[in-house]
Amino acid sequence: MWIQTGERRHRGLRATLLPDCLLGGVWSSTCPPVHLSLRDVMEVLTSCLYGAVLGLAVLGLTSAGVSTDVTFREKEDVVLPCKVPKTSGLRVLEWKKDGLGSDYVFYFRDNSALESFQNVMYRGRVKLQDPQMTDGNMAIVLSNPSLSDAGTYTCHVATDTETTQTVRLRVEEPPNLGLAVGLPVGLVVVAAVAAIGGFLYVRAKKNGSTL
Repeated sequence: MWIQTGERRHRGLRATLLPDCLLGGVWSSTCPPVHLSLRDVMEVLTSCLYGAVLGLAVLGLTSAGVSTDVTFREKEDVVLPCKVPKTSGLRVLEWKKDGLGSDYVFYFRDNSALESFQNVMYRGRVKLQDPQMTDGNMAIVLSNPSLSDAGTYTCHVATDTETTQTVRLRVEEPPNLGLAVGLPVGLVVVAAVAAIGGFLYVRAKKNGSTL
């Protein structure tokens, strides 16, 4: 793309002359005007758009971790998944929940789980799904879950690199037994009433015809 600036022509918008003509972000009046064709403008806009999209894509890939939704029923043990590339150099495994502050749901370091770092609500209720953490399995099992356990959990694994994954734990709504039982019973009652009404109608009609 060529930019015409008086008697001299410069290749591209990064021509060395252009910064000298921009004083404080304003085009200097001592420099000749720049004439851009429609094609030049479209090339510039296309380049800017491509750069913006590429930047957002890279930012999304580097900042977003794995996110998983898990649904559980009260009183049934639930597994919170977290898996990282297999490694032999685990330094620390941290499980946290939004709203607990600096307390941990589960904390593992120096080849052992440290209950002293756990929030009291989770002591004795959390364990590794696989104590050997085979193939990078960092999942935990939460025993006897309740409504208060629903929320967003974060698994942070530090080896030679660091990995963070998110698990959203939700309560599975129990089936509406009242509706499930009440609907068939209601239908039976309606059918019975209709049958009795039909019988009385036929009987009354027959009695009327005999008079």
